[in-house]
Amino acid sequence: MRRKVTAVFLVWAVLAVLLCTGAVAEEPSLNEQFQCGIWEEDAFDLQHFPARPACFSINEEGTMMVGFQEAGHTKLVLFTPEGVQTVYALVVNSDLEIVLHTDSVTYYTTKDGTAYELKLSDASLQQGTQTDGREIVDALRKADTVSAGDYTLAQSWEQGVYCLRRNGQLVLRCTWWGTWGKELVVAGYAVVLAVVVITGLLRRAQQYQKKRIQGGDTTP
Repeated sequence: MRRKVTAVFLVWAVLAVLLCTGAVAEEPSLNEQFQCGIWEEDAFDLQHFPARPACFSINEEGTMMVGFQEAGHTKLVLFTPEGVQTVYALVVNSDLEIVLHTDSVTYYTTKDGTAYELKLSDASLQQGTQTDGREIVDALRKADTVSAGDYTLAQSWEQGVYCLRRNGQLVLRCTWWGTWGKELVVAGYAVVLAVVVITGLLRRAQQYQKKRIQGGDTTP
């Protein structure tokens, strides 16, 4: 009986973790991945950015792009040196790494290294032909600095918040919540899940022990 109860709770715990991490979600088709390309000027305050970028890149013209999760979408935000912003929203069941070009951006899913090409002018999307996606993803995930032409974009931690510097000049600074909010939410879910599982196990153990005592079995 005890093994059966333990097995049931382990199954529920695993399912809960899978649902929370999105591991059971299906990958959207190519046509479903791209939701919208919204041309906006000054859409985000770069000195109070709402989320810590999960990926970043820069091209030879000094235009930079960052990617982050917001409202169930992966958002890629393009910033020109003149301050014009373009927001692209994607539905992708994976984290991304990006390489920004002059007229397009190649994004790689960290799950399997699959490459996709997103054209910046009309937001058309097609699957890339790169075969070394895994190696590129591994290299980008380890890099704190990316370069293109005369430009360098580097991430850093300053006074406990996330920052990006282009050629040494501060160009993006996250809020404190944008820097640490995701970790706090994940930690909160983990604590709640642990409390639910442990409470359930203890309750089942108490019920099992009570039944044994009522049945006259006092063996420890």
